[in-house]
Amino acid sequence: AVSLNGAAGANAYHTSILIGGDEYVFNRAGIVTSPWLRSHAQLGACGGPRVVDLGETCDAEPGRRVHEALSSEFSARAYDDRHKNCNTFTDCAIFVLLGLRLDPAYAEL
Repeated sequence: AVSLNGAAGANAYHTSILIGGDEYVFNRAGIVTSPWLRSHAQLGACGGPRVVDLGETCDAEPGRRVHEALSSEFSARAYDDRHKNCNTFTDCAIFVLLGLRLDPAYAEL
């Protein structure tokens, strides 16, 4: 997660999932796959992203599983800065792969 300092001390976060060396993130282009945390690097975050290891999935092709399970709900047209964003996608992807949820602190705006 990368903190995006907001107005009046509020924080917003940018999150994605990392599977192997590939990052999966949801943005205005839909679900995007890129090499190692590229979306975080593009934000120019001070100190870099915080990587949290949530465990391993038994799924043989986890990236494919994420796309199959979520691509219809997370199309480019579905993106919304406040309601359906990278944090919403990360939460759903973590649930699909591990049955866990994103820490609510990262989902708040």
